[in-house]
Amino acid sequence: MSAEALKLLISRVEKVAIDLPKGRKGNYRRLLVTADDMRASGLKVNDAYVAVPTLVVPGTSISFAEIEEYLEWLLDHGYPVVSIENPIGGPLDTGINPKLERPLVLEHFLDYLQNQSPEKVKKVIGLFQSYAAFDVIRLISKNPPKFKNFMPVFFLDNPVGFNGAISIVAHVLRWQFMHVGIGLVKQVLNRFWGGAFPLPRGDAARDDYRRRELHDLWVWWKNTLKNPVRGGIRELLDICRYRAEEDMQKILKAGYEVGMFKHAGDQLLPIQQTLKYAQNLFTDKLVILDGGHNDLFIQPKNRKQIADTMYIEK
Repeated sequence: MSAEALKLLISRVEKVAIDLPKGRKGNYRRLLVTADDMRASGLKVNDAYVAVPTLVVPGTSISFAEIEEYLEWLLDHGYPVVSIENPIGGPLDTGINPKLERPLVLEHFLDYLQNQSPEKVKKVIGLFQSYAAFDVIRLISKNPPKFKNFMPVFFLDNPVGFNGAISIVAHVLRWQFMHVGIGLVKQVLNRFWGGAFPLPRGDAARDDYRRRELHDLWVWWKNTLKNPVRGGIRELLDICRYRAEEDMQKILKAGYEVGMFKHAGDQLLPIQQTLKYAQNLFTDKLVILDGGHNDLFIQPKNRKQIADTMYIEK
């Protein structure tokens, strides 16, 4: 990743105040890197996407720091980017309600890009990871025409809401035991004994792969538990209760083009269940990748395939 892209990302992040439900005041962080910004930093721009940045929204407990490398990759390959970081909150922030607040943050940012941003943004291509799928589905299904011309195409990566009924106990076990616990044990065992691993012994990228996995598991777990009310109660209940298929049908009928990336090794949202509920909705726009739940951001191996799917030169 280039130093120019990293410096540009750091310089273009700002904190924004927003009014939230029930009289709450809050803020979120937003990022806007335009084609002009890229050229001024010596980065090349893909001509087809000069005024069409990629909107990247990560799921729960993921900060800008954890998606920084992916955003750098997009910039280095010529794609302007915009993004938001939803507040994680702390142990005393018991009023936080992601079910209500995250869609409002997304709407606030899209309104800004469409109507108030100092740089001209013609439209965006959306990429919503994990829990962020709820944000865009709830927002768009509430008023499908509102962003039809501004974000006519978006993609979901390992989205929640397409796995049928999920019990709270089952989801907690997947999260703490399958995703975090077994994930940590697997990386430690493979460090000393090898065994089943995505990369063979002797591959120069093997240690880097393991380092990325361990870092992600630790940071994601730590940030989730930083605010138990948000991460351990409200988001957990929301994931187990909200089924997104009906609202997604409204969005598709309104003419939006929606695709899905699904990682086959996702232990948090198993692929078999996701395909059962999603394959009839997304048909030819369902792309199966190898890797785990957060691999969009932590592992570079699938980035080219994702880009080849998202960016169609015109």
